[in-house]
Amino acid sequence: MFQISYKRIGIALAGMLMSLSSLFGALPAGYTQLAFLESSGTQYIDTGVVFGKTNGFSITYQVVAPDASGNQIICGSRNDDGNTRCILGSNSPYYHTYMTNGTSVATNTYRQSLAYVGWNDIKFNMSMGILVDDSTKGVVDVNFRNSGTFDCRRVKNGALDALVEQRAPFYLFACKMLEPSETMFYGRCRIWEARISAGEDVIRHFVAARRESDSELGMYDLVNDVFYTNQGTGTFKGDEPVQGGGRGAYTRLGWLESTGGQFIDTGVTFTDTHGFSPSHTRRQGLR
Repeated sequence: MFQISYKRIGIALAGMLMSLSSLFGALPAGYTQLAFLESSGTQYIDTGVVFGKTNGFSITYQVVAPDASGNQIICGSRNDDGNTRCILGSNSPYYHTYMTNGTSVATNTYRQSLAYVGWNDIKFNMSMGILVDDSTKGVVDVNFRNSGTFDCRRVKNGALDALVEQRAPFYLFACKMLEPSETMFYGRCRIWEARISAGEDVIRHFVAARRESDSELGMYDLVNDVFYTNQGTGTFKGDEPVQGGGRGAYTRLGWLESTGGQFIDTGVTFTDTHGFSPSHTRRQGLR
């Protein structure tokens, strides 16, 4: 059998200290976890984090803007109207075309992820060559846990330069530009979860949630046990509650330990498009 330990109040997981709510996972009484939060283009969450060179993020999202609308901001911040910014967005839709008897035929409209991580110029514009349409759910990582890498929907770059020091807080569903005048840019999208790191530590872990006392929708931070609500106008939309997202039939533990004879079958057969990211530690004295 696996061994479980409750002895340590502060549990180190791959060098990261997290709160008991995060590790033992459930949202507190009075909150219900939702599958995702959806914005209509006027809502946003202020994470309270101003990015420096060692910050990064990981976000699971889907763009839901109609084809006629323009660029959509998923998250980020922006110092000015130059390129000193850290933004994840989705470009204006374009027509995917193919050739039939020498004639170009328009098919579906597509959106693709693009990220601007710049100091004096645009370090990455990842809208080209990405194979996954933004109308599907996907994950993007930018320097998450100080990895120095950029993963954007099957496109990975292993030479990410240092992030620009930001002066505006990092927003979800939008970003704020400070100069030449404060300007907000929004997106119409869904966010399942978003994590923000400082160095190797995860300092925010947001999941979509509903506060039952007033049915307010927002993002619950599992690391600090704080509920973040809409700072814009209008209201978010929320998906169905996550089964087991409360203090019900399952309890999230800090870690699971094997004695050398246990294993979990994930059911996934790897191909060249798969990957994995485990957080683990080796017991002292083992070889």
